Amino acid sequence: MTAKTKHTLLLLGVILSTILLTGLLGLLIYLEVQPAEPTVTQPVVTTAEPTPPPTPLPPPPPNEFDPADFVYDEQGYLTYTAGSYERGIDVSSYQGKVNWKKVAASGVTFAIIRVGGRGYGTETGNLYEDKMAQDNYKAAKKAGLKIGAYFFSQAITPEEAVEEAEYLLEKTAKWELDMPLVYDWEYISDTARTANVDRQTLTDCMIAFCERIKA
Repeated sequence: MTAKTKHTLLLLGVILSTILLTGLLGLLIYLEVQPAEPTVTQPVVTTAEPTPPPTPLPPPPPNEFDPADFVYDEQGYLTYTAGSYERGIDVSSYQGKVNWKKVAASGVTFAIIRVGGRGYGTETGNLYEDKMAQDNYKAAKKAGLKIGAYFFSQAITPEEAVEEAEYLLEKTAKWELDMPLVYDWEYISDTARTANVDRQTLTDCMIAFCERIKA
């Protein structure tokens, strides 16, 4: 190999090395200036906890009474014919002034007296006291009758039913009671505040009232 050939090969090697280094340097510069790939954040998917169904109430005990055993006597009182019973009445201001001596003489042994109610007409939602409640209590007690009391409810929430129970307890705090405190809820009309109360809500109201009385 001549000196000229060696010189030519050396020159080619230098040129190739330069080209290779230049290419590598260009590649590194290219990679350096390229924008980073954007980080994709996956959306967080939350699943709402399913609402558990309400716990069903246990079925009521079987009715031990036969409707055929209830008849109206000659005085117009509904009477039980298949065993012992007590005869009672419920009263409110709608009965006006009651002759309690005459009531007791008729065979009535107890009275359930309306203490108050919740308005559904012009006094919608307001609690009110039966204007004859205290007089009825005193006169019925004096006549020797056993006494119970009731509240005419138009509650649409359990909280209102508890309020009614507390009202009844407050108004009868000084009464000597022999009979139960009663929750009287009635459907009035399709325009009353209770017109759209469903059965579950009504049941919840009754339970709330009774539990408060029991407590």
